[in-house]
Amino acid sequence: MRKSWTIKEDCKLLTLVRQHFSSLISHNRLNATMPFSQQLHDAFDSPDRDAAALLYRLEQAKILGFACRPGGDPTKQLFRCLINNDSALYDYNLTFPTLRKALHPDTVAAALDLFTISNPHETAIQYYQ
Repeated sequence: MRKSWTIKEDCKLLTLVRQHFSSLISHNRLNATMPFSQQLHDAFDSPDRDAAALLYRLEQAKILGFACRPGGDPTKQLFRCLINNDSALYDYNLTFPTLRKALHPDTVAAALDLFTISNPHETAIQYYQ
């Protein structure tokens, strides 16, 4: 049974992508078995998500796109980066599906707190108004 992604997981994954963005865009093609994907998985540190799940989540966020027809072994699915600068990664309304939904004010506050902690030099509040 698949576990639904939480806002905390989405924020954590987005934070990791922001931290490793220059490495991400250096790859023409990416799959779950490559060192970058394994490093991302290790840093994500969740028994519920494998490297392939992280890449598929980034595809849902429109950060990655399929580099070939989807199907077959999820660990061999090729992805390519769809963005060439990291400015979109700081506007979380544009990224993960859970962050685009209408949310309870406490959930919004928690997400803003996670983003502020991950990037203390920029305010995230402007993106949620």
